[in-house]
Amino acid sequence: MCSGCLASIEQVVIQLAVLQVPPSIWFSQDSNTMGDWLDQSIADISANAWREAIEINRLAHQILNQPFTLTDHAYRATVRKGQYHHLLKTPELAARVGDGVATRFNDWKVNLTQYNSEMVVDLISQQSIAMLQYIQWPHEKRPEKNITPDVPLLHVGITLPTSVQSISYRRRISFGRTSLRPPLAYCLANLIQARKGDIVLDPCCGSGTIPIEGAANYVDAFWLGSDVNTAEIHGIAQSNFSHVALNNTDVLNADGRALPYRNNSIDIVLTDLPWGRREGSFTQIGKLYPKLLRELHRICRQPTGSRQAKPSAYLITQGRKLLRGSLSYDWCTKLWKLESEKELYIGGYIVYLFALVRLDQSDNN
Repeated sequence: MCSGCLASIEQVVIQLAVLQVPPSIWFSQDSNTMGDWLDQSIADISANAWREAIEINRLAHQILNQPFTLTDHAYRATVRKGQYHHLLKTPELAARVGDGVATRFNDWKVNLTQYNSEMVVDLISQQSIAMLQYIQWPHEKRPEKNITPDVPLLHVGITLPTSVQSISYRRRISFGRTSLRPPLAYCLANLIQARKGDIVLDPCCGSGTIPIEGAANYVDAFWLGSDVNTAEIHGIAQSNFSHVALNNTDVLNADGRALPYRNNSIDIVLTDLPWGRREGSFTQIGKLYPKLLRELHRICRQPTGSRQAKPSAYLITQGRKLLRGSLSYDWCTKLWKLESEKELYIGGYIVYLFALVRLDQSDNN
């Protein structure tokens, strides 16, 4: 738990309105058309919706002993497009949302870092909603599907404070290039169901968010982090580990292709693998995954008892094809069995969580 809030909560948003964008607006080749419509639509949100949201926001600030006033109220606007693309870039859309807020509250001030409230607009797929409704119909009564170009619904809301300190700084004081958000790291740590006495390893720990969140919330297991990036380990991760001062976690500089751990010494591996341009080229990452899979099999214990036939490795990557390709090698099919593959949403990207069961065989080549 963190300052009275649930550790898994990233953000609480009070919904003000759901806006349906006319297709002629969304697909217009004039970028100002969408911007002008969004500006006016935000300004036109009902006074009752604003009044209720502001009152709830005031009470939340009061509970946390934080000041809240509508005079010189600081705010910022955030637009989360997900997989959508538009002529207007995300910062431009956010600016038009801010313009709409300023039209209604002309004494509010924009502040991108020190703000009392955050306006959030999420783009939600109408096709996804329609498909969910469609599959709920009995098969023989389903209406004819009518697939049209997908125009998003805009869910407009205002955030509530959930803790005195920013979630970004929960149990850490330094950030890496691709650091996970603490609530997501907590959810991942919760997923693996570490038992008393387990040793959990993140071999690509970066700034150390996964082992730190795991160690803080699951104190009966030992959470170990390592990473090949010397600067990140010594300059960022170690400062975070020293900051939290937990006695059931540690971090060291190590290459995932040649880990310094003994055979059969790790119970569970949980890691966000390198992926994306900032972590190297497609070719570099493609060479890394097979070597890492072989090394993880060496250091993982064969599950026994209640954990028998359950995953020993949980790997996150956007490089779905690369990891699938590595798992399909003949030698790798003797080491790992893919139990499940699930979609996650991290930083605007769809990524994949692979749960792998360790097989009690080794490569004979």
